[in-house]
Amino acid sequence: MNIFASSSSRCLRVAFCQYNIQLKQVKQNQQKVTEMLGRYISKKMNKNDSVDPIISPSSKCFDILIFPEMSFTGYLFENRKDVFPYCEEKGKGSCYEFCWDLARKYHCAVVCGYPEKEPIVNDHGSSLDHHDLADDESIGNHYKLFNSMYIVSPDGSFVNYRKHFLYCEDLKWANEGEGFKTFDFSLTEKKVQVVNNTELNSTFQHVRIGLGICMDINNGTNFSSDFKNKELGTFHKEQGTEVLLFIANWLASSEEPENCLSLQTYWLNRLSPMLSETMPVPYFVCCNRIGKEKETLFAGASCVIAMSKESPFLLKSAAHDNECIKMVELWL
Repeated sequence: MNIFASSSSRCLRVAFCQYNIQLKQVKQNQQKVTEMLGRYISKKMNKNDSVDPIISPSSKCFDILIFPEMSFTGYLFENRKDVFPYCEEKGKGSCYEFCWDLARKYHCAVVCGYPEKEPIVNDHGSSLDHHDLADDESIGNHYKLFNSMYIVSPDGSFVNYRKHFLYCEDLKWANEGEGFKTFDFSLTEKKVQVVNNTELNSTFQHVRIGLGICMDINNGTNFSSDFKNKELGTFHKEQGTEVLLFIANWLASSEEPENCLSLQTYWLNRLSPMLSETMPVPYFVCCNRIGKEKETLFAGASCVIAMSKESPFLLKSAAHDNECIKMVELWL
């Protein structure tokens, strides 16, 4: 139990998987994380102490497993035509199926990012066939594309969130999402539900979960709003979010690419409205990627932070260049 546990605690076990995603190599990326998870589970099975008890792959290892933004496709696409072959409709396709397999295997919810396509239905109630999509304009006329995020549960149910604030690379192909969202997460069923009010679920076995994707933490699409606004943090403060799950393809600093603490401090500052003076505190869970893509270097620095106003505490952190899976218990 960590120092932020309260007397009537719920425990949420969250693991992040930070790795070097290869652009357009979906099967290769999925194979890599499968192997990473296999090694992680094997290592835990060989430990026998009070912190890490012996477990089997099918038993409870974590409640939520989280991957970076655009988890298996890579990020730097040139336009709609470039990304379209890797897009899938929500609840269909290789990303959803892979995450559902993991959710069933590890009895957890799986959080991942993917490029989503949504058909634009014409007046006759039908959409254009794929063979008619010859260029960016025709794709844009018949599909909306989004930089999206799943939470997939063991029973195959899921919720979908679309990146609200877009970075310049997203603007090459993606539409803005509708807005920030909050969900209730069942600790017993590993399922999520849409929240339609600001009343925190009083049921002991539920946790209020918020979602964010990379640029969402900044100030508007392509930095278009006042930097002081801190929209994401303000929204989740108002919603009573207990755990903010944040996935990213955050770029490394050209001056200090290895300085993880500086980046983590920046994220925390952008979420300062959520900092709490009382217990239990909310938590920030970030899963970023590492490596290079088209000469662009990504920052790593995945982390879990207890958001205490008096003394924010870094519970877990990954290096700027390390592929790893790390798990932490969040007491609420």
